[in-house]
Amino acid sequence: MVIGLTGGICTGKSTVGRMFEELGARLIDADELAHEAIRKGTNAHQEITATFGPVIVAADGEIDRQKLGPIVFKDADLRRRLETIIHPEVFRMFEEQRDRILSAEGDVLILFSAALLIETGYHSRMDRVIVVYAPEEEQLHRLIQRNNLSPAQALERIKAQISIEAKKPMADHVIDNSGSLADTRRQVETLLPKLHSSEADN
Repeated sequence: MVIGLTGGICTGKSTVGRMFEELGARLIDADELAHEAIRKGTNAHQEITATFGPVIVAADGEIDRQKLGPIVFKDADLRRRLETIIHPEVFRMFEEQRDRILSAEGDVLILFSAALLIETGYHSRMDRVIVVYAPEEEQLHRLIQRNNLSPAQALERIKAQISIEAKKPMADHVIDNSGSLADTRRQVETLLPKLHSSEADN
């Protein structure tokens, strides 16, 4: 069974993903795949540098995400252009990893952790979808603290995604990460056997 794991920025998707991984699930992280997809020498790297120019290229030739980020979060058209370059590569790499895992291990629970799973429509290819939830005000607070952003910059990044409230009804399961880590862990431990049971039913 392949489970889509998503949420909003700073809702705690990565934290929940690690918890599932610690309990035996196999985790494939879209953000890690995106890093690989845009490395120097790839087609995506060439397309991105041609689109955005040398200003977003670091001294070592790699794309500087710290410079690219503010550009695309301020311009929806440029952000969509970037996504059309990166997303197909990320999905291709995910499918290759998924198939390798299934071929080697057979019946195993695979989680695909992707921030824009719903925005891209790729959630429709998952057997189940988990949304990690925290209210927007908590997202804002966490993002300001984590990335040292102004409130306006943080809100700009949150608004670049579908709101977390709109994502909740699209989930098969919701994990509320607005409380303590211990509470989140209990929710993960409660949900895991249900996912395995669904896998057996299929």
